[in-house]
Amino acid sequence: MRPEATGGAERRPQKPRSQAAAPACRGMPTEFPSVKLRSDCSRTSLQWYTRTQNKMRRPSVLLKDILKCTLVVFGVWLLYNLKLSHTVEECDMKRMDYVDPDHIKRAQRYAQQVLQKECRPRFAKKAMAQLFEHRLNSAPIEGYSEHVGNKTTIRMTYPEGAPLSEVEYYANDLFVTVLFKSVDFKWLQAMIKNETLPFWVRLFFWKQVAEKIPLQAKHFRILNPLIIKETAFDILQYSEPQLRFWGQDKNIPTIGVVAIVLATHLCDEVSLAGFGYDLSRPRIPLHYFDSQCMGAMNFQAMHNVTTETKFLLKLIKEGVVKDLSGGIHREF
Repeated sequence: MRPEATGGAERRPQKPRSQAAAPACRGMPTEFPSVKLRSDCSRTSLQWYTRTQNKMRRPSVLLKDILKCTLVVFGVWLLYNLKLSHTVEECDMKRMDYVDPDHIKRAQRYAQQVLQKECRPRFAKKAMAQLFEHRLNSAPIEGYSEHVGNKTTIRMTYPEGAPLSEVEYYANDLFVTVLFKSVDFKWLQAMIKNETLPFWVRLFFWKQVAEKIPLQAKHFRILNPLIIKETAFDILQYSEPQLRFWGQDKNIPTIGVVAIVLATHLCDEVSLAGFGYDLSRPRIPLHYFDSQCMGAMNFQAMHNVTTETKFLLKLIKEGVVKDLSGGIHREF
């Protein structure tokens, strides 16, 4: 017998819910084609959508992270350079106890004797004998000509060392550029073409560089990189450059020792004046034209001045070059 509902309607027994529930992702019966039930399939679609959105956001998040790291590195670099520029100890250039008057007189007599000697080799004609003066970096003449002379044949420097004042350039000078990095080429190109160096290029220099060099293009030269290679690796026996996140290996020769090696290739005789690092006296001036102390060389991380001094001392003792001022070795 089928039970009858009140009112004459037929009542069918309900199936247990566990049996009536449709499996995941199963469609509705065909009698309701336009209706879809909410099921676990919707959760799967939502999870897929979320994963897709996360993948689409990853590149933008990665770019933000790279930008943050770049800003942090630039900030550290900026603070480091500011520290270097503001913590350099200054020396009192008015103090006279830095200079020994007797040493100056002996050096002057010795220099006159060296320069008055007959030029080597003896077969060189007097008409061919010329005195070339190499000035390095920003070493000025203006205001110091009584002591350093008033002639410059070759000025040899890298971009950061070039004089900022146009009065230090003379029409007949040769400007020899020492290039160490790629932006140095951009700077040299701008100087030759009399163009303005872009601001973003200036960021790659560790100090202010000259904005204009009043020389014709024919007076510019580029130092052969083989001279730097010969100086650093063959003579001074420095190690090969290695990629480092921080710090230096002190394997970059100074402009001074590079100029001496170049001079031995170009000249029959080489004489030095004003060379030498007396690190035992850190309170004496490093240069004749600024107030930087000798002790600053103990904190720089680019040059190995001890190795260079040993090399120069060997050249002087073997008679390859003459030290007119006795900054490295006194022969008077």
